[in-house]
Amino acid sequence: MDYQGVPLYTVSSPNMKQFFENEMIETSKPKILLFRKNKPPTKIVSNFGSIAYKRHNIKLYGNVNMYFKEAENDSLLKLKTDEIYIYLDQQLAVTDSEVFINKNNSFLNGTGMKSSLMKGEFIIFEQTRGKYVK
Repeated sequence: MDYQGVPLYTVSSPNMKQFFENEMIETSKPKILLFRKNKPPTKIVSNFGSIAYKRHNIKLYGNVNMYFKEAENDSLLKLKTDEIYIYLDQQLAVTDSEVFINKNNSFLNGTGMKSSLMKGEFIIFEQTRGKYVK
């Protein structure tokens, strides 16, 4: 929850360890739902995760897959990368790793990315390639 009591995310995992001294949770095979106001939740799965729950930051790594819809009746956008940082208060997802995004028959890939999860914008930094199909 945020400071106003609005749900930010849920995490489910077969193994979770909480470390009180540094306010972190380590997870294996986490499944995360990120909630966005008046929009469908974003689902993210990966091999490992580290959650700084007091700072509202999440680091996911190892076969990260994100499933995103801007509206309930939209097609599913799929994002795949090796590592991603999610800043919940700003609704940003950032990575320096290679990224592959596809929606329907269109795709975008490259290295490094910044994404506004609220706006549904994805900016690829380097070696950008893409194909848009109507």
